[in-house]
Amino acid sequence: DVIQSYRDSIVHPHRQVLIDKTCEFSPGKILEIGCNCGPNLYLLAQHLPTAQLYGIDVNPMAIEIGSQWFSESGINNISLNVGKADDLGQFPDNSFDVVFTDALLIFVGPDKIEKVIEEMFRVARKGLLLTEWHIFEHEHHAKNSLGIRQHGMWKRDYTALLKKYSSPERVTITKITEDIWPDMNWQTAGAFIQVFKKLRPERNQAV
Repeated sequence: DVIQSYRDSIVHPHRQVLIDKTCEFSPGKILEIGCNCGPNLYLLAQHLPTAQLYGIDVNPMAIEIGSQWFSESGINNISLNVGKADDLGQFPDNSFDVVFTDALLIFVGPDKIEKVIEEMFRVARKGLLLTEWHIFEHEHHAKNSLGIRQHGMWKRDYTALLKKYSSPERVTITKITEDIWPDMNWQTAGAFIQVFKKLRPERNQAV
């Protein structure tokens, strides 16, 4: 089924890049929004065994299956709960070092995207990592920060969208390549978007 298929995708090559970029924040406490059954959190637990890892998803069955998976695997530093991206009221301000998404915001429409970003910034202390569809410069004629619908999903100019919440020098956008995600849509629009709430000493933006 869909949940099992998502769990089996734990070997997808983009996940290792996601893990590496999450670790750049030197996090001790992490939240994934839209975690499904938690393969990203499973991998993070291997890299950061002392970190506190949290995940939320709207699908109660995915949360149940993920929680059982972690229990059977002897992983005790991951907590999964049912929750929505635009309502993180269960978490206090600055309660996580880093908050990340993995192909979640492509399903969030223009009516909710700003609320989702606001909530993510509210609960994140060090920053955000978004693995989403970005509108790059070669598509400047199509730029729309709130979203353009394509193939039933949303891509955005995150440079423009994030200006409301962070200065451009704190945003790093790295294009996803074929070896990381062998899918034409992700090769065209896929990006890892890191947002640092404090400017790093050294910054290298690759677009």
